[in-house]
Amino acid sequence: MTGKAVARAVRGHFLVDTALYTLINFRTVWSRHFIANTGGPIIECDEMKRLYNELQNGEVTLDEICQNDTLIQLNTKITVLRNGLEGNRTAKLWFQYMDMISILQQFIRAERTGSWKLHLTSLRKMLPYFAASGHNLYLKSAYTYLQNMQLLEKRHPDVYKSSSQELTLSDERTDIGQACHLT
Repeated sequence: MTGKAVARAVRGHFLVDTALYTLINFRTVWSRHFIANTGGPIIECDEMKRLYNELQNGEVTLDEICQNDTLIQLNTKITVLRNGLEGNRTAKLWFQYMDMISILQQFIRAERTGSWKLHLTSLRKMLPYFAASGHNLYLKSAYTYLQNMQLLEKRHPDVYKSSSQELTLSDERTDIGQACHLT
């Protein structure tokens, strides 16, 4: 596939992922049980909007938002729903798909921002999928790469220091990241 086809395919996967998350949110936020126990989804949605706006304006930090009771409650509901559906083979397949898309999003974010640790973490999460899909050469290369990068701090501390700083993974042609063509 060429760059344009890859970009379209990635966008398609992101759309499917968004649709799946929308279904999950609909089942958790708008379920009768959730409405009965929390006073209704409108209050929860208003709280989420408020938190989002405060984060965008820099009024709160991400850590403060992660400690918010409404967000914790919503996350608990999603986890309960997911655990309840784990026995369903189709749901299990979709959850695995969503996890793979999450890894892809994390990898693209790492490449665009130049986050070295996020790059290595997302690549490490890809290893089981390389093995399961029979891409043994990708698996071998990625595993060797990760091993070398773990030893980088001891063997070449100056290279490690520059690699762990932001925007060092940028593409020479664009200076905004290797995955910039995926927008």
